[in-house]
Amino acid sequence: GNHRVMRVDLFTNVATRIAGSSEAGFSGDGSAATDAKLNNPGDLVIDAQGNLLIADRENRRIRRVARDGKISTIAGNGLPFSYADITGELATRTGFGSIDGLSIDPAGNIYISEVTRLTRIRTNGRAEILTGYQSQADDGTATYYNEQLDKIDAVLSLPDGSLAFTTRARPALKNALTSP
Repeated sequence: GNHRVMRVDLFTNVATRIAGSSEAGFSGDGSAATDAKLNNPGDLVIDAQGNLLIADRENRRIRRVARDGKISTIAGNGLPFSYADITGELATRTGFGSIDGLSIDPAGNIYISEVTRLTRIRTNGRAEILTGYQSQADDGTATYYNEQLDKIDAVLSLPDGSLAFTTRARPALKNALTSP
């Protein structure tokens, strides 16, 4: 509820604010991360370059705090969950739901979990649905890649190149198609 990311030094027990102004909202790209507005930040990961990635949940974005302390958006446009197939789209132009899980692999690919889909953001900045919700037709029929999932939360890139993620029981399929 403080809309910020903190670091605690375990030797001195001193807490330092890394990102977020403590006020909910969205602002600050290109400026100091400590002046930026975040909205319910969640999972955190460090990439190979030492940058901090933040799942800015309610802003539906991934924010990067560079080693120089400046913040930028690297995925999500802030618009609601996209009901179109986002595979191949630039991640910065894509509407995501609340980003509940965040992970990164050694190659720099980012993995995010939303409520009903698991997506990879490739190093070229393009989104790729890995499993779950794919799209919805005008008549309301939803299409799923691999299978229908619900409440996807944590996601973890494993050393063998696979992913682990948590999900609750799959809801009953109603008015849905599954792609191969």
